[in-house]
Amino acid sequence: MQEKRPRGRPPLEFSDEQIAYIEGLAPFLNQGQIADRLGVSQNGFRNAMERQPRIKDAIKRGKAEKIARVAETLVDKALGGNIVAAIFYLKAQAGWKDDGSAQEEPQPLTINLVQPDGTTRELQPIDDKARAVASEAE
Repeated sequence: MQEKRPRGRPPLEFSDEQIAYIEGLAPFLNQGQIADRLGVSQNGFRNAMERQPRIKDAIKRGKAEKIARVAETLVDKALGGNIVAAIFYLKAQAGWKDDGSAQEEPQPLTINLVQPDGTTRELQPIDDKARAVASEAE
């Protein structure tokens, strides 16, 4: 009786050196692009990740390291006075939102003139004064 020979290509097996290379690519490329860069099929790469969990760990580690470095730079810029960086950080980490609730309606300006005789006279804003003149004309 003859032994059955496995069909197709042998399964992909990545070396420690290749896994370190994958970790270096992870912050910049998605899994499909990593597979393309390595010259393997996306299905083959996915299957290799299932067989070798260290590959998936390397991808997570590579992405996390770069995210941490970018976040550190963002915080440094925010603390250094970069308002855009500060606002972005607070929106992402502190739950700040641009819902318009912080915007207030402008309040009318009231100016009180003190006359030489000590009496005061209130000046109306131009819009209110114009409305008053218009309503008197009607």
